[in-house]
Amino acid sequence: MTSDAPDLGKRTPTDLHGYPPAPWQCGGQGWETWEQTLLLLDSGRLDLEWLITHRKPLGQIDQAVDLLTGEACKVLLVPGLS
Repeated sequence: MTSDAPDLGKRTPTDLHGYPPAPWQCGGQGWETWEQTLLLLDSGRLDLEWLITHRKPLGQIDQAVDLLTGEACKVLLVPGLS
């Protein structure tokens, strides 16, 4: 690991969520996979919209978390949504 890498403690790269900020956090083919996935999403060839089962305004975060323990697949919190 490079010296500018954050201290992950006992966490492993698989514990990180979201888009990794640097290739060192993925190892192996992981970084290329992220780039290929983003290209597919940007091109419209990969549609993951069906995974989002609920959309909630940011102010309803408690209800969004409750949904995740039951019926929801993915809950999208949208600032400004009424």
